[in-house]
Amino acid sequence: MLAHSYEEMDAELPSKLIEELNGLSLYIGAFSNLPHHIIGAFSMQHHGKVCQIVYAHQYINLIGENLTNVSLFEEHCDNLLCSLISLAATKYSKVRPSEALSSGIYLCPCIKEMWTLLIQLLDHKGKGSSTESFWTLLNTLLRHLLQRSGGTGEHPICTMVQCKDPLGFCWWLISHLSSLYLLDRNGITEEKVEKTSNWKFVEDLLKKSSDTQHGILEDQLRMQLQCCLSLCDIWEPNLTVVTILWEYYSNNLNCLFNISWLGLKSLASVSKTPLSMLEVVKNCCADEQSPDLYKSDNSYLIFLRIMARLMKKAKCSVGAHPWKQIKGRIYSKFHQRKMQQLTEVGLQNFFTLFLLLANLAETEDVTSRILDLLNFLVPSKLSSAQQTLVWRGNFAFILIYVEKNMDISVLAEKISHSFRETAKEFLVSKGDYGQKHTHWNLLSTYVDGVEEVFETSCRLDLSEEKLLNDGFSMLLPACRESELSAVIHLLQTAIARLRNIHSRSVQGHGNAGIHAAKERHLAVASALWRNFFPFLKSLRLSQTPPSQLADTAAGYTLLALDVPSSALPDLQPQPFVSMMQLFGWDDMVAPQLVSRYLSHLIPNSALTEVLNGIGYSSHQALSIRAWIRCVLQMYIDLPVGAIIKTGTEPSSVLAEQLVEFTRLVFKLPEAKHILTKAQIEHTSYKQDPRQALLQFIKAAGTTYGGLQTLSEKSKMVSKCQEYIGDILKYVKPYLTKRGPVEGLQICYRTMGKCCCWGLSIISRHSQAQGAYIKQQLKMIIQQYFGRFLPSAAPVSGSHPVLLALCESVQSTYTTNLRRIVMEVIRDDYLQFKAHAPPPRLATILSFIVDVFQRTMVIDLADVDSLLPSILKCLVLVSDTQVKKLSTNALQHMVERCQAVPQGETAARVAANLRQFIQGNILMYDHQIFSILETLAVLDQSLVGSLIPTISQSLKEAEHKCGLGRNASSREAYRRLLSHLGEHGQDELWTLENERC
Repeated sequence: MLAHSYEEMDAELPSKLIEELNGLSLYIGAFSNLPHHIIGAFSMQHHGKVCQIVYAHQYINLIGENLTNVSLFEEHCDNLLCSLISLAATKYSKVRPSEALSSGIYLCPCIKEMWTLLIQLLDHKGKGSSTESFWTLLNTLLRHLLQRSGGTGEHPICTMVQCKDPLGFCWWLISHLSSLYLLDRNGITEEKVEKTSNWKFVEDLLKKSSDTQHGILEDQLRMQLQCCLSLCDIWEPNLTVVTILWEYYSNNLNCLFNISWLGLKSLASVSKTPLSMLEVVKNCCADEQSPDLYKSDNSYLIFLRIMARLMKKAKCSVGAHPWKQIKGRIYSKFHQRKMQQLTEVGLQNFFTLFLLLANLAETEDVTSRILDLLNFLVPSKLSSAQQTLVWRGNFAFILIYVEKNMDISVLAEKISHSFRETAKEFLVSKGDYGQKHTHWNLLSTYVDGVEEVFETSCRLDLSEEKLLNDGFSMLLPACRESELSAVIHLLQTAIARLRNIHSRSVQGHGNAGIHAAKERHLAVASALWRNFFPFLKSLRLSQTPPSQLADTAAGYTLLALDVPSSALPDLQPQPFVSMMQLFGWDDMVAPQLVSRYLSHLIPNSALTEVLNGIGYSSHQALSIRAWIRCVLQMYIDLPVGAIIKTGTEPSSVLAEQLVEFTRLVFKLPEAKHILTKAQIEHTSYKQDPRQALLQFIKAAGTTYGGLQTLSEKSKMVSKCQEYIGDILKYVKPYLTKRGPVEGLQICYRTMGKCCCWGLSIISRHSQAQGAYIKQQLKMIIQQYFGRFLPSAAPVSGSHPVLLALCESVQSTYTTNLRRIVMEVIRDDYLQFKAHAPPPRLATILSFIVDVFQRTMVIDLADVDSLLPSILKCLVLVSDTQVKKLSTNALQHMVERCQAVPQGETAARVAANLRQFIQGNILMYDHQIFSILETLAVLDQSLVGSLIPTISQSLKEAEHKCGLGRNASSREAYRRLLSHLGEHGQDELWTLENERC
C-alpha cells in the first residue's frame, strides 16, 4: 500500500521543528544572556495566575513518539532549563531568607508558563520513551550546581548560574516548582491531580543542610526547613526526612537555634506555664502554616512541624505504622548520659519533642518512656530552672491526658509526691530566704499547673484530687502575702470549676456514669476541705485578712451547700450555716471580710431557700446585725490621729463594699418591710452607709410605733435586739482609743439615734410593766446624760433624748418618758449642795429650755420637778448664762400656763411660787421681788394671786428679825405692787395705813 506523500512529511515534522527551534535559540542566545534592561522589564502582574496551555497540547502530541532527533531535543531542553534556572538564580540573589516562600521564582507570567510547559512536556515525553523526566533533568543540573562549590564539574550551568548560596537556592527552587504539579493540563489548580514528588533529591539536600561540617547557619536552616515543610504539604509522606533531620537535632538539643540579627524574637524562650508549653506543641501539629513562621519558630520547631505533618499524613494512609518506624530511632538517642547532659534549653526541646509524640502517637507509651528517662536525672545536680522545667513538663503531659479524657493518677501521684516534699522543705526553711525563693519557684509551678488542670478538665473525674494533697497544708502557713495570693487563686478556681461541673452533672439525671462522676467530685471536694480550709479558717480573725479570703470563704459556703457531705466533721450537720456563722455572723471577724463575704451570699436565692427550708428564720436578722457592725466599725483600723476630710471614706475598697452591702441588706424581706412601713425613701441613704444606718434605726422605731397588739410589739422588740446585737462592744474600740474623730462621730450619732428611738419604744410599753421599765429607763437616761451630754451649753439640736421627747407630742407614751427624764434631771443635775450649784448646770438648763421650746407644752410634772430648782438657780447663782437660761425656762413655763388659763398646771405653778416665797423671803427678799416683777410682766394675774402670801411672808420675816419694818424690803415690795394693777394698789394702800 502506497503511503500518502504527506505522511512522510508529518513524521519528520517534530524533528524539523526541533532543528528550527535549536537554530533560533543559537541565533538569539539563552534567556539568561538577554540584556538586563529586558530582563528587568519582566514582571508578575497577577501572581499565581497561569494562562491556559491548551495550545501546547498539539505540539506535545506531535513530538510524542515521532521525534527522531532525540539528542537534539534533550540538548535543547537542557539549555532551556539552564536559562530558566539562571533567571531564577538572578531573582534569588535579592530574596531574603524570611521571604523565601512568599517570593516566587518567576520574573513574569511568561516565565511561569514556560516552566509549566516544560514540566508537562518532559513528563509526558518520559512516559513513552527513555527521555528523562522533569525532576530527573532538574536534579542533574542542580547537582552540578551544588558540586561546583566543591570544586568539581565543568557543566555549562556552573558558568551560567551565579549563586552564592546554591543549597538554599535549590531548596527555594524546588519548593516553588513543586506547586506547579498542582496544575492540570489546562493550567488550572487541581488538588486531586497526580503529583510527582522529588523526595530522593530532597533527602540529599537535607543531608547537606544538616551536615555540621558545612556550617549551616540558623537563618539558612530555617528557610530550608520551611521549604521542606511546604513540600510535605504537597507530596506523599516520607518518614526518611524525619530520620535525617533527627540525626542532626538529636545531637544539638542544647542549642539555642537563635538568629542574632532578629534580636529578641530570635531568643530561645522557655515556656512559662504547662499550658503555653502544650500550645507550642499544638501549633506544631496544626495544619495551618503561619506566614511569619521564619521569625516565630526556630529551626527545631519547624523540624517538629515537619515530623507532625508527615506522621499525620502517613497515619491517614497506612495507620499506626509510621510511629513504629521512627519510635526506635527517637528513643535510642536518649540514655542516662544524654539526659544528664541536657541544659535548660535542652530539656525544653526534649519535652517539646515528647509532648508532640504523645499528642500524635501512643500517648501512654510515650508518657511511660519519658517517665523512665526523667528518672535518669539527679535532682541534686539540676539547677532551679531545670527542676522547674521538669515539673512544668510533667504538667504538660497531664494536660494531654486531661484533653484526651485519660486518668491522670499515675502522673499526678508522681508530681504530687515531689510537691509534698518541697512544701515540707519550704515550711522548715523559714529563715533562709534564698532557699525559700528557690523552693517557691518550684511550688509556684505546681500551683500554676494544678490551676491549669482544673481549668482544662471538662468533668473533673480523672483523679484530679490526687493533685490536692496535704502538701498544701504545709505550704499555706509558710506563704507570704504574694505567695498566698497565688495559692488562694488556685483554690478559688478549683472550687468554682468543681461547683460548675457538679451542678451540670446533677442536672443530667439518668446519664451513664453520673454516679461515678459524683463520687469523683466528692473526692475533689473532700481534698479541698481537708488540705486548704483549716488554714483559711485560722485567718478569719486576722485584723488584716487577705483580700481574697472573703471570696474563697463564700465559695466554700456554696460548695458546702452543693456537696454538704464533703465538709469537715466540725462543720456538720449543716456546714453552710456553720460557714456563715464563722465568716459572716461572728462579731470578731473584720468588717472588710464580713461585708465582702455576705455580699456574695445574700443575693444567692438557692442558699436563701435552703435556710428558709430548714427553718433557720434568724438568718436575715443576723445579716442585718453584721451590716450594722460593719458600718459602725468602718473606721476601726484608722490611727487615732488620722485626719480625714469630711465626707471621705477610710478606704475606697471598703467604702464600695459597704455601699453594695447596704444595697443588698435593704433588699432582704425583713429590712424591706421595715423601710416600707416607715416610708423611708432609698434616695436618702443610697450612697452613704452611715446615713442608711441612721435611717434604718429610725424606720425600726417608726414601725414599732404603728404596731397595735402586744404580741406584735414583743416580736418587734426581739427583732430589734437581734439587729442591734452587742452594740456597746462594737463601738468600744473608739471609746477606748478616743478616736479617730470620724469613728467617734458615727458612734455618737448611732448611739444617739438608738437612744432616741429606743426611749420611744420603751416608753410605749404597758404600765403593768412600769416598775422595772421605769427603773431601766432611768438608768439609760442617767448613763446617757452622764456620758454624752455636752460639757457646755448650748445642747446640740440632734441630742437623742431631746429628739425622743419631741416625737409625737400629743402621745401619752411621750408624756411618760418626759416625766421620767425630768425626774432624772431634778434628782441628778439640779440638786444644790448647801448654796453650791450642781455641775454642768448651764447645759442642763439649756436642755430644759430646748424641750420647752420644741414641745410648746408644759406638763404638770414639769412644774413640780423643775420650777423649785429653776427659782433656786435665779436666787443662788450669779452666773449670767445660768440666770438667762433660768429666766427663759421660767418664762416658757408661765407662757405655756397662760395657754390653759384655768388648768391644773397654772394652779401648781402658783402653789410652787407660794412655797418658794415662804421659804426664802427672809434671806433673799430682793431677789424674790425681782423675780416676781419679771413674772408680773408675763402674767399679772398669777403674781396678783400671790399678794396675800407675799404680804404675810414679809410680815413674818420682819417679826422673826425683831427689828420692826424692813424699809428696803417694803420699798421693793411697793415697786412690785405698782405693777399689779388694782389688786396691787389696794394692797399698797393697806400697807401704808396699817399701824406698827
